[in-house]
Amino acid sequence: MPRAGEKASELAEVLFPWAWTGFGLAVLSGFLMFATDAGDWAPDRVFHVKLLVLLLAVVFTIIVQIGVPKWDGAPAMPVAAKVVALISVLLWVGTILAASEIPALEGLG
Repeated sequence: MPRAGEKASELAEVLFPWAWTGFGLAVLSGFLMFATDAGDWAPDRVFHVKLLVLLLAVVFTIIVQIGVPKWDGAPAMPVAAKVVALISVLLWVGTILAASEIPALEGLG
């Protein structure tokens, strides 16, 4: 939560580079894990769901990143901004949960 007087865009300026760096490292490590057993992972439905949720999470994160400067101009944070941000967070949690469930459900990993 931003401190009193701090704008969301100021907080985003600090956090988004860290978020994208972490995402890049996760993609790199995920690709390396995938490359070791691509024949097993590629046809797996749970893996496909994880990739879809990951793609949606990235899209919603980009929407948040683009929207933050516009939302800062409003007298109060719009409800739509809060909903989009919540969906983004839930999709990232869903990505993590889907990734952790692949070995349990499919015996992969």
